[in-house]
Amino acid sequence: MTPQRALWGALAAIAVVCGVLYIPGLDAGFLADDLFQISMLEKRMGSYSVAHLYAFAPGDAATNAAHVQRGSLPWWTHPEFRFVMVRPLSSLLLSLDHFVFPRQAFAHHLHSAVWFAAVLGTGYLLLRRLLGSWIAAVSIGSFAVDETMTWMVAWLANRCALVCTVFALTALWVHIRSARDPDAFRGRGSLVELLLWVGAFAGGEYAVGGVAYLGAFMLLGDGRSWKTRILSMWPAAVALLAFVTAYIMLGGGVYGGTTYVDPFRETGQFIRVMGHRVPRMAGEVWSNWAGESERFWLRYAQSGLSERVMPPDIKDLGVQAYRHATFAIATTLAWVVPLWLLARRHWTQDERRSVRWLVLGSCFALLPISAIPPATRALMLPNFGAAAFVGASLVATVRAWKTGDSVLRRVVLTGLALLVGWLHFVREFGYTREHLDAILGAQRAYAQFYRNEAFAALDLRDKHVVVVATPGLVTGIHGVSMMHVLGMQAPKTWHVLGIGPRPYTLRRVGKRKLELSSVGGAMHHTPQEILFRNPYDALKKGDQVEAGLFKAKVLNDRNGSGPGSVLFEFLWSLDDPRIVVVEVGPTGLRPFALPAVGKLVPISPPALP
Repeated sequence: MTPQRALWGALAAIAVVCGVLYIPGLDAGFLADDLFQISMLEKRMGSYSVAHLYAFAPGDAATNAAHVQRGSLPWWTHPEFRFVMVRPLSSLLLSLDHFVFPRQAFAHHLHSAVWFAAVLGTGYLLLRRLLGSWIAAVSIGSFAVDETMTWMVAWLANRCALVCTVFALTALWVHIRSARDPDAFRGRGSLVELLLWVGAFAGGEYAVGGVAYLGAFMLLGDGRSWKTRILSMWPAAVALLAFVTAYIMLGGGVYGGTTYVDPFRETGQFIRVMGHRVPRMAGEVWSNWAGESERFWLRYAQSGLSERVMPPDIKDLGVQAYRHATFAIATTLAWVVPLWLLARRHWTQDERRSVRWLVLGSCFALLPISAIPPATRALMLPNFGAAAFVGASLVATVRAWKTGDSVLRRVVLTGLALLVGWLHFVREFGYTREHLDAILGAQRAYAQFYRNEAFAALDLRDKHVVVVATPGLVTGIHGVSMMHVLGMQAPKTWHVLGIGPRPYTLRRVGKRKLELSSVGGAMHHTPQEILFRNPYDALKKGDQVEAGLFKAKVLNDRNGSGPGSVLFEFLWSLDDPRIVVVEVGPTGLRPFALPAVGKLVPISPPALP
């Protein structure tokens, strides 16, 4: 077989593996933010622009109050809570899907699959120019099966990352070709690059990761004079400046919660959280360690690794985060550094230069996304540079056996290469498949949560549904949207009294009053709860919140860390037919038998079916 045929065979194998791995994701349906965006497009959430579908909560008190009264934000949400992402092109693409194929999730996922293929194609072309065909092919194979791609194919709202990446990688290709051949685009290379960067930022803020790679190329990859290097970055700088201006003018950013940090308005906090978020994300990019501490616990609990890294007797979440970060970065450097030192002997000078700046770009790309908690779905661009290092190292290992390198060096290099191959192909493939199965399983569970016989039999037209407690965010604030998309008769409002898999007690204090108490820790302390209110601004004893259907009053708090008991006073008697109280049972939602006045009942930790 000729080398060219072997190369085409390798690329075909990558395509087949991607098909086998990701085709099930086409049946993922609508998830989380997808539901909210459909409700926005169908005018069930007030008036929203088709180009601004990621403006979930614009931050003004009136809009937030309307959300709380409707139940699309929980009752404890900070009055000035803001969650706005500026992604006009991604929003327009979602709107196009909805208007051409309304509620046909399979067609929408096919659209995302096209962008996914475009990411792999543009990535391969860029790496082929930098590192040659074989390193590019192996690198794209690693990139294609990375766990982060699960969210690209399974979550429509996250298509924005694909859009940003396609334009950013293409802009990098144009920039590098123009740097090496000024006449390649007949003197119009900068203009083409500008349009591509504008497209990347129109997709969303993930484009900043592309600029991170451009900065790394300018520092380590561009052989021209420093003045020429700096001036050549003007297209990206103009597009970035335009994006920042639009971001500020459109009220972009997150405020009021704690998991997301706004770099512009909370700069000090942003710098502080980078200290543990960047190493945790780097550990996931390079060594496949789960970057989210909660997922780290779930994934490695059986082996005992979770307890050794983050002992449960340490209650301080900040200390736990730094222990996780230290473990992730130490174990990563333990294999990356020796592999780099051994593999670089078998790269050409150009390859060594390219790998160096791609690795630096991967590190730079982690900085802006530390504004959000470590999340697999955000790591596509940082993974690109890591994949290039993986591909270059594996090809270097093959070359080592064809040269006169010492046996010891070849054996050690081969051992490290086998580790890398296992990490970035075998284990990554398994994690990706497991993650996709989990997403599909959760989607089925969410449908069962609402469509079970007991709940589906209820007449909810013009009713106000009150859920005693739900297991998580999707079941907490997307109730009306989920039922609407499922084709069920949606209620007028949807209110949850508590979110999170903790035990509660519920006491009926009067005809119109319920008292909900947490058993153990404070309420509003889990990652999904603190998204809407920072624990440093937790509700305290005596605080009251007007939620439309009811007024919530905190009866006591747990040392200022969050409410322990809350009294809910409703507009009407809880026996009024306009109010339907439900709870979470083994098969999903079901009618809740209200206790007699003065009686207390236990509420088991809510869970999906």
